[in-house]
Amino acid sequence: MKLINYLIYKHKQHKMRSDLKKKSTASKIFYFFTSFALIINCIHIPPNNDND
Repeated sequence: MKLINYLIYKHKQHKMRSDLKKKSTASKIFYFFTSFALIINCIHIPPNNDND
């Protein structure tokens, strides 16, 4: 009985780990796009200030 509970526990842990991996890749993509957007903003801000 303890062995079965242990296996179920391990299986749940593994599922949680795979979910975290999926989330981490999604967050990496999100951070990549946000940093990319910030870089674009930084590039576009100085010319606007020069025009003023």
